[in-house]
Amino acid sequence: MEEFAEKLKQDLGELEKDEEAPKETVPFKGLMNAKLEVLSILNGIEFAGFSEEAKRKAIEKLNSRIAELSRERLTLENLQRLGLYAFALEIIKTRNFERLKEVERL
Repeated sequence: MEEFAEKLKQDLGELEKDEEAPKETVPFKGLMNAKLEVLSILNGIEFAGFSEEAKRKAIEKLNSRIAELSRERLTLENLQRLGLYAFALEIIKTRNFERLKEVERL
């Protein structure tokens, strides 16, 4: 009986620890922020009339984001963010802006 009580006490203690642990309510929050940033950049180019200057600035910004993420610890989320930024770069370089809808659907 004492063993059972001790076991129950341990189990309850573990449950309390689990409840105290911070839980991420939005999976891959950084990825969602990256998606919004990419959409903003691509829409900004569109609103600027697809000017070469707007494209140049967008490429600089995306290259900067890729460089920043490349210095961070490699995680699945960071790898996905890198891929999203690289995809956006390719959209700009190839002028294939109709693929913007693919990013919107993510």
